[in-house]
Amino acid sequence: MDIATFTPIQVLSLSDEQAETLNEQMPDISVVNIPEGAADGQPAYTTWSFGLAMHASPELDEETAYQIVKAVMENPEPQVSALANLADVDIAELTLSSGTVPFHPGAARYFEEQGYDIPDRLMSSE
Repeated sequence: MDIATFTPIQVLSLSDEQAETLNEQMPDISVVNIPEGAADGQPAYTTWSFGLAMHASPELDEETAYQIVKAVMENPEPQVSALANLADVDIAELTLSSGTVPFHPGAARYFEEQGYDIPDRLMSSE
């Protein structure tokens, strides 16, 4: 821990070309822009990310998937307890901006009922 605390680091940002390559060749990875000041003394940078997610079989019935998504979105306390940095995050917006796996029809129904526009990449083909 002492080494991690007292060793200066420099975060390397992805170039535009690297970000484009990731988007094209690894669509299950999100490219994210981190604002300046996200960590002490760090300038803005671009990096890759993958989110924590729940995945379900397409055979899961729509109502069960809907109720699971509703419970997660409307009761963020368990997620915040596990990941404190989610305290000030809109989990629905984060899901829509960083998600890479198409929604289960039940999840899509929840987001649509809440008035969200679901990006094409997250729309189920079913």
